[in-house]
This record gives sequence, structure tokens and C-alpha cells, in this order.
Amino acid sequence: MTYPLPVPHPRDRIRVLDIRVERFPDGRIRFSTPMARGWAGVGNSPIQVTRALLAAFTEAAVAGYSAAHGHVYDLDTMTTTVPGDALAGGPQKRRRGPVERRAAHPPEAWAMQDDGTWRSPAGRTYQADSAMVAKVRANRIAKGLPVDTHGTEG
Repeated sequence: MTYPLPVPHPRDRIRVLDIRVERFPDGRIRFSTPMARGWAGVGNSPIQVTRALLAAFTEAAVAGYSAAHGHVYDLDTMTTTVPGDALAGGPQKRRRGPVERRAAHPPEAWAMQDDGTWRSPAGRTYQADSAMVAKVRANRIAKGLPVDTHGTEG
């Protein structure tokens, strides 16, 4: 018994898909896509080819959903990277937990103003009791830099 392929919501559909097409000596056609590494469909009749192409879109949507949620696509774990083959893709690693955002500017680039506020290297002004200034002060102390000096430092 065959089941119909699920149809994703229109906003989640993939509209363009790069497909690699190979022809076997016996006349069958193999389809694969770099967006869903590890997946391949084979067909030799128009119906089989159509089903393979529809499955390619579905598998690419699943792979995209997995990547967006920080998981490795299950078929991707079974494939290896092929150096020099653009369609084989690169090695993918599973991301665990939230990604830390690196500090945009080093703490020594911040300057305390005459009125007690702090100016960031981007030009924004922060009150002395703000959470951002508390982080900058803690980072300055950790680096052995002076904390309560006015003006710019270099």
C-alpha cells in the first residue's frame, strides 16, 4: 500500500531545488540533491520520476527543518564528504545548546565619560548602573585594566 506524500504549508515549501541527474546503463535515472545529502531517488517511468522529484522536495524540506533547529539530518549522517565535489557538501556538526555571542568590542575600547556614563566603541552611551556596563567593568577587572578612569584609553 502506498501513502501520499505529505504536503507542507505553502510558507514552508522549497520552491527551487538543485538536482543532480545521472543515467544508469540500464536506462534508469537517479536523482540526488545537495540539500538532502544521502537521499536519492530512482525511476525509469514518468510516474516514478515524478514521485522521485516530489520526494526530493520533501527530503530537502526535512533537511532544512533539521538544520534550522540545530539537528543533523538523519540521512546526512550516513554520507561522507567528497573533496572537490560541490554536490557532496561539507562536514556538518551537531550544534548543542545555544550559541554564545562573542563580545562585539573589547573592554579596553570602552570609555567612562565625565558624567559617569560609559561610551561604547559604537558610540552608544550606557548608564553606570546598566547590566552592560557591569559586564564591561567585570571584563576590565579580569584583564587588569583600570575601571574608574575618565576619557578614552588605548
